[in-house]
Amino acid sequence: MWSSAAVVIALSTPGAVGAAVPEGPEIPTAPDTSIFRGPPSNTNDTTPTFEFLAPGTAAADVSFECSVDGGPFAACTSPHVLAALPEGGHSLSVRSVLRAALRDPTPAARLFTIDTTLPRVRRLRVAPVRRGTSFRFRLSEPGNVTLRVERRRGKRPRRVVTLTRRDLRQGANRVRFSGRVGGRIRLKPGAHRVVVRATDTAGNRSRPLRASFTVLRSAR
Repeated sequence: MWSSAAVVIALSTPGAVGAAVPEGPEIPTAPDTSIFRGPPSNTNDTTPTFEFLAPGTAAADVSFECSVDGGPFAACTSPHVLAALPEGGHSLSVRSVLRAALRDPTPAARLFTIDTTLPRVRRLRVAPVRRGTSFRFRLSEPGNVTLRVERRRGKRPRRVVTLTRRDLRQGANRVRFSGRVGGRIRLKPGAHRVVVRATDTAGNRSRPLRASFTVLRSAR
């Protein structure tokens, strides 16, 4: 016998079972920034040039903003030449901007020091030593040194040899020269002159300091 209770039948809409939920628009990720070219950490260039890019991002979609010494960011392009800066420590920060809206939250940064002060060579002394000649001098700061030894004959000195010593310390230094190069005698008896110049880590070169000396006998 049929019951009087209502019977409810649920009908599913054809094609609704397992239907994919439409995805929303793709959310872009923040771009990255890389400074790939610039001055060394110590430089004598007061208007240094930097080059940078946004790795993995199409060039047409990205622009850049730069900040010098912690100042406000402003639009810039690569390569970017800084306005003249004074001596001392400086910094450049660069961030890429994707489609004029999404900025790199971790800008790339470079620290550098501008040094335009010439190093000084002082108290140059030349003295004969056993098996050679000794050159003593003082440097105002660490750096490389060249010693150009010349033979004084007539009005124009003739270069005998150029000695290079790297990474010398600030203060007193001593360079000894046996008088031989490649087994050949270079310092022969007679009047000579040495010209000493220093180059610091920023590339500044000192004024030449000269001293005359006489070789009494050839190196053995």
